[in-house]
Amino acid sequence: MSLNMDESLAVRGYLEYRNKFLTKVQQRAIRFIVEEKQQTKIRSEVAMRMTCRVVEDQNLLRKNFMKTYRESELRNMAANVFLDGLLTDLCHPEGLFYDAESWPSSWALDPTEGPNRERRRLMSSHLSFDIKFLRPQSINKIKKGKNLPLYFIYWLSDLRGNINESSLEDGLVPGERIILSLSAVVVRSTVESSGEILAGDKRFYFHSDYTRSVQKRLSRINTLFIRWSYGDLVEIYKRHHLLKDTALEIFLSDGQTYLIVFEDQAKRDQFGLQILSSDLCKLSSFSNVSVQSALQLWREGAITNFEYLMQLNKLAGRSYNDLMQYPVFPFVLSDYKSNVLDLTNPVSFRFF
Repeated sequence: MSLNMDESLAVRGYLEYRNKFLTKVQQRAIRFIVEEKQQTKIRSEVAMRMTCRVVEDQNLLRKNFMKTYRESELRNMAANVFLDGLLTDLCHPEGLFYDAESWPSSWALDPTEGPNRERRRLMSSHLSFDIKFLRPQSINKIKKGKNLPLYFIYWLSDLRGNINESSLEDGLVPGERIILSLSAVVVRSTVESSGEILAGDKRFYFHSDYTRSVQKRLSRINTLFIRWSYGDLVEIYKRHHLLKDTALEIFLSDGQTYLIVFEDQAKRDQFGLQILSSDLCKLSSFSNVSVQSALQLWREGAITNFEYLMQLNKLAGRSYNDLMQYPVFPFVLSDYKSNVLDLTNPVSFRFF
């Protein structure tokens, strides 16, 4: 069916009008979209600024709280150290305020190490064993350690090491630039302290968030703060802890040792490299002593049997700070019946 001239003109006019209308609607829709995007962008920017401001305010409050909390903990620890000094100076058996009922009646091994990693010093200590492990005449030693005034002072001796009042009061050395900060755990035989280890220009620090004792006598101890000087480092060795190769053991010139456990091996190596890049005037070794050299010295008689075994324990990763890797000594001899031991007879020795 063909359209006449009027009908064709009407259809064309309708199509043109429809196209103009659709174009106008499309332009208006685009304008609305652009305006909506602009409004959305403005609202997003305002919301982002408000969020950033709230986060900054929260972070500032959190930082101030952490700073105040740490300062409070350091003051508490400094007070404990001061009280411990008073107890040591004035309350010992020859002191002015000696009290036989409060002073420890037993002895414990001091963590300070001498030559060949020997621990020979003893320090006064209250026993923390169960009564069933003691003879009847020694039960009173357990009772003396209960309900003592300032009892917590006696349990901090294994933790302090290099802690002193000046380090607690001063904290970081003024002007010290912190180069590296990592989460770590300091392990010492019966005590574990988790916190943050900081490597500075001239010293490195450890500030704990939580310290606990694996012994029943003490479940939690206040904040621990330790400051070490690079010049006091004598030896550094890589160590395993809980079957993971993530720890370093440091040896100091005053005989103190610390096992520092990191989150993973990469962070341990990162901290080790940072330490080695510092001025270590007393450092003698970083896991570079070989078993063969120690064996040769032993064969030549330059070191004793004990020194040789201690060297082997050190190279094998044995540590007094980790009870799972405590140093061991093998039974070498097998002949304990002969009056004269024949060292040339292979039967006199155990077969390894």
